[in-house]
Amino acid sequence: MQTIEKEFNKRCSSKDIDFATVALCYVNILAGASFSVGFKYAGTGNLQAKQLIESLIAFFRKQLKVVPGT
Repeated sequence: MQTIEKEFNKRCSSKDIDFATVALCYVNILAGASFSVGFKYAGTGNLQAKQLIESLIAFFRKQLKVVPGT
């Protein structure tokens, strides 16, 4: 693992990374995963799927930043 980190650090520094894009990718992956779980288990009454989706909804609501309109 340290070898991989050394190689990565040679090629890319933290100032070259667009962290907003990384965050957007992360959010989109989570949203897509929750949609797929929802579609797969829709109508089955699976409590684990329901709890997972509810926890992701709570996560998104907690992280939501409201930008006031002008």
